[in-house]
Amino acid sequence: MDDLIKNLMEKFDLPLDKVKGILSTVAGFLGDKLPDPIGSTVKGFLDGDDDGEGGGFDLGSLTDTLGGFFGGDDDK
Repeated sequence: MDDLIKNLMEKFDLPLDKVKGILSTVAGFLGDKLPDPIGSTVKGFLDGDDDGEGGGFDLGSLTDTLGGFFGGDDDK
């Protein structure tokens, strides 16, 4: 998540607060448009946490949710 924030800041010459606002808007939009549990997982990924450390992101949770949605085997 930190890499995404850094890339957006550098590529578009934006301050941290603007990037967080953009990600929050995108997270809300996708969270509302995608079916659960994908929408809530994507929203959690993009929202992260308030200290900018990306603590809300859990790649395992995201891949488990997507795998289950597409008929993946949850018992590995």
